[in-house]
Amino acid sequence: MPRILIVDDEALIAALLSDWIVELGHEPVGPTAAEVAARQLIDSASPHAAILDVSLSGGDSFALARTCRERSIPFAFATGHGAGQLPPDLADTPMLAKPFTFDDLKQLLAKLLG
Repeated sequence: MPRILIVDDEALIAALLSDWIVELGHEPVGPTAAEVAARQLIDSASPHAAILDVSLSGGDSFALARTCRERSIPFAFATGHGAGQLPPDLADTPMLAKPFTFDDLKQLLAKLLG
């Protein structure tokens, strides 16, 4: 069963993602809103993919995204903003645009999990 890391500081969105990931037959890892906790989950749970909210309280998830890339963990950003806010080295990252639907998530996970 694929494990999907959820990093989002909006509790309702994190809960929705978690529920929908279960409905799609995957195992949610987290959710967490903190980069340190997310790194611990990457080490302990070895997720197969990750969904990262761009804006986290106190910063962004770009360093976490780079860690996912280094460890060959496919990931996508969830954001209410456009791709224009991404640094150049992460500009090719798949996006889950907020507000998103169940089908949006389903298509994204199919792409990430290949």
